[in-house]
Amino acid sequence: MARGDISSGEKALALATKRAIEAAGGLDPCAAETAIGRSQLSRCGSVNERDSISIRDAVTIDLLGQRSDGHPFIVRALCRQVGGVFVPLPEPQDDADGLTLTVVELAGELGDLSNSIRTALCVHGDAGEAVSPRENDAIRADILAMQETLAALDQRLAAMRGEG
Repeated sequence: MARGDISSGEKALALATKRAIEAAGGLDPCAAETAIGRSQLSRCGSVNERDSISIRDAVTIDLLGQRSDGHPFIVRALCRQVGGVFVPLPEPQDDADGLTLTVVELAGELGDLSNSIRTALCVHGDAGEAVSPRENDAIRADILAMQETLAALDQRLAAMRGEG
């Protein structure tokens, strides 16, 4: 790979870094919290640059933007890079360790996934009966949401047995 070429995985990390910096309030708060210069942070969020930040700084930046939808951006991208999925610890629930709510959430996500696939395969979809790139992205996002919910359900069940 030539010096200027970066892999799709590196591009995904750069985009995640850019989103995390935006969610954290921009370059200034991130620079203040990490002691990384604004221009360096900007390069780390560019798909045209090979620069990257340390894991420690990635976590710091992700935590700054934790109220944003999709948080933690960089950590999720890192998990995908190594073939995994980020699973936040489940919030305490009122029922038997939150199982009922988690199953209801999972059922809703299965409905969303089924609807995304049905819409993509419909003759009236973006690309007719073929799956368009936008539809593919939507289906994959629904799958990721289900994986996270399934992992949270597994964590709840493991905790009930004293394994977590």
